[in-house]
Amino acid sequence: MATRDRKGLAVMDIVSVVTQVVKGQQRVIESQKDEIASQRDLIERWGERLEALDTKLKL
Repeated sequence: MATRDRKGLAVMDIVSVVTQVVKGQQRVIESQKDEIASQRDLIERWGERLEALDTKLKL
């Protein structure tokens, strides 16, 4: 961080903070990708069930 004779932040300190923020965002993105995939699977299964019900009702 800053020394006594210098006020401010060192570039490496800023880079470290930004890197941690980016890593955190990447974890969130990966979690969201997993959730989206799960929701797509669920939607597909519900669609298949609706098609099956529709087929039965038309008979």
